[in-house]
Amino acid sequence: MTTVQTTILPDSALDDAFVVLSHERRRTVLRCLRSADRPVALADLARDVVARERETDARDVPEEAVEQCYVRLYHVHLPKLAEAGYLRYDVDRATVASTTEADSLTPLLEWAAERTG
Repeated sequence: MTTVQTTILPDSALDDAFVVLSHERRRTVLRCLRSADRPVALADLARDVVARERETDARDVPEEAVEQCYVRLYHVHLPKLAEAGYLRYDVDRATVASTTEADSLTPLLEWAAERTG
């Protein structure tokens, strides 16, 4: 079992982290980006997010689901994560990359994964 210590982040940053991590899709985005060693195309990220949410292979995800996820990521989730400093979103290239700030969320992401399955 992972132990989450409040010394990971200052109190104000911890509050912000919990707000950002309050939505499962944002947690899934961060998990997808953790394994990427370079920026990821938003379309590929949307496909990976839906595949993880459905616990299926990315090749089996319907295009309609990818498109719906893409729109929600673009308009809702990526701006929140970028504003908090956890990712860089290049709108012109439609790519997303994790930041070093996101590394501080690893214990919280692991803790949340243990509780949500």
